[in-house]
Amino acid sequence: MARTARVRLNLEVIEDRAVPATLSGTVVYDTTSSGAASGVEVVLTRSDATTVSATTDAAGAYAFTGLGSGSYAVQFNAPRRPATRCRRRPVGRRWS
Repeated sequence: MARTARVRLNLEVIEDRAVPATLSGTVVYDTTSSGAASGVEVVLTRSDATTVSATTDAAGAYAFTGLGSGSYAVQFNAPRRPATRCRRRPVGRRWS
């Protein structure tokens, strides 16, 4: 089953002119930052329910550019990992 995490963000206007914002980051599988998470779908949802998505690169990086002020929710959808197979050794036999 795929894992999902959600984060809520609020971008506020700090000037009277329209300056597009950028939201970027890096997704890792552990807290030591040693396991970059490539292939994770990152979905950005604005308060009006419009969405845009990106996929993390080999280094786990993603970016959304040209964002206007408003409230956003970010969702991370990790890809399913294939089941691993291990070869079993029959009882009482040696590997050849």
